[in-house]
Amino acid sequence: MQPDCLFIGSDSKGIAEEVINGVDGFLFKSGSASSLADLLQKILLNPDSIDRIKKNIQMPQTFNVVVKQVNDKYLVVTKKISTIK
Repeated sequence: MQPDCLFIGSDSKGIAEEVINGVDGFLFKSGSASSLADLLQKILLNPDSIDRIKKNIQMPQTFNVVVKQVNDKYLVVTKKISTIK
């Protein structure tokens, strides 16, 4: 199933780790209106990029899959924190 919308987000932590810029979404410089404007112009001038990006988006099968992915990442972080002395 292909998503109906294109992901565009800032390169802030959390988002940038989940999106590969130009592969499964687009990222712009956080806090920069000109960066967002440039990105939107680039997308509008290259409409083929929208279909290419949409084909690369991996949609989660269920909400439970997403919860497990978040939980797995949380466990990795908590294990790293627990080893810091």
